[in-house]
Amino acid sequence: MTTNNNTLDQALQFQASFVSAANLVISRTQDTWVLDFCKSLIEQVESGRNLSAKQLAIFNKNYDSIVNGTPTQPSVDQTQYLEKAKKCLTMLNEKDEWNKNFLESIISQIEKSRTLSAKQITMLEKIETEKSKPKPKIDDTMKPFRVSGKPKAKATTPDSPIPTTHIQAMGVCKKCNKEKELDFQGNLCQECDPMPF
Repeated sequence: MTTNNNTLDQALQFQASFVSAANLVISRTQDTWVLDFCKSLIEQVESGRNLSAKQLAIFNKNYDSIVNGTPTQPSVDQTQYLEKAKKCLTMLNEKDEWNKNFLESIISQIEKSRTLSAKQITMLEKIETEKSKPKPKIDDTMKPFRVSGKPKAKATTPDSPIPTTHIQAMGVCKKCNKEKELDFQGNLCQECDPMPF
C-alpha cells in the first residue's frame, strides 16, 4: 500500500510542479501557439492523463527559451529549410504575395524551433524549383518569322522556278480553283496570294 501512496504522491508532485512551470511559460510569452500548447498540456495533466515524450520535449524547449532565456536553435534539418526559405524570399516579385506570406510563416515557425510538416517542405521545394529556373533568353533564332511589315518578295522570272520554301503541297487554290502549288496555309497559289511566299 505504501508503494501506491508513493506513486500517487509523486504523480501529484509532478502535476503541481508541471502546472506551475506551464503557467510560468504562459505568463512570459505572447506566442499564441505556445499559449495554446501549454494550456492543453495543463488540461491533460489535471485530467490525469500522461504526457508523451514528444510533448515534454517540446515543452522543455519552450521553457528553456522563454523562462531561462536560452535561445533555441533549429535542428540541422530545419536550418537547411530556413536557408532555402530566406533565399526564396529574396527571389520573389511583388506579384508573389501568397508565396511571400507562406515563406515568412515558415521562417517564423523554424525560428521558434517548430518542425515543418511534409506538405510545407514540399511547397518550399516547389517554390525553390520555380524561382531557381533560369529564365529563357530570346535570341534571333527564336523570333517569329514575320516580326513586322511585309517580307521582301523574291525576284522571279517566268523561267525561274517558284520558290518552294513556304509551299506546303499541291492542291486546289481557293481563289482561282486551279490545281497548283499552294502557300504554307494550303489556301492560295502564288498567283492569287497577295503576299509572296
